Amino acid sequence: MNMTVLEMQKITELIALLSPQQGTRPGASGEPVKKFLRLPAVIAATGKSRSNTLRAVKVKTFPAPVHIGPRAIAWDSDDLATWQQERIDARQT
Repeated sequence: MNMTVLEMQKITELIALLSPQQGTRPGASGEPVKKFLRLPAVIAATGKSRSNTLRAVKVKTFPAPVHIGPRAIAWDSDDLATWQQERIDARQT
């Protein structure tokens, strides 16, 4: 893959913007950056299959994804953490 210098600079700038050192959104007073998880990460984190995850979203027993592009969805990591904690709390009662 041959990249121009301009393309490499753009990629470097994007990596710098997304790096963990950033920690907060520009203009936000200490508010942490939201993390989005794509479907493979959701499957790994929950143990649910693709079809079970999407079925649970449809019947509203699992957090709905966020559209991050015209053909791309992801889940808010905070929503998944809340869902997981609710499952743990339900088990303990």
